Amino acid sequence: PVGKPMRLTMSSLDVIHSFYIPAFRLKKDVVPGRYTVMWFEAIKEGLYPLMCTGYCGDEHSSMVGRIHVVPADQYDAVLAKPC
Repeated sequence: PVGKPMRLTMSSLDVIHSFYIPAFRLKKDVVPGRYTVMWFEAIKEGLYPLMCTGYCGDEHSSMVGRIHVVPADQYDAVLAKPC
């Protein structure tokens, strides 16, 4: 949700990943067998790319995604839906 602090707790099963969100200027290594925590607060709605910036294996180039920053009520509605 826009304007609310978010915490990511991350872990890896096999190799070190370098989790990177360029628009937020955040990068954190994710290490096997440990939990890594990253905090951020998005201030503008939108879609923001994320990627792994450390070579982590054959499929490294496909380790991409997006962060969807939405209004708080829309975020809450998604969380309220049954799985």
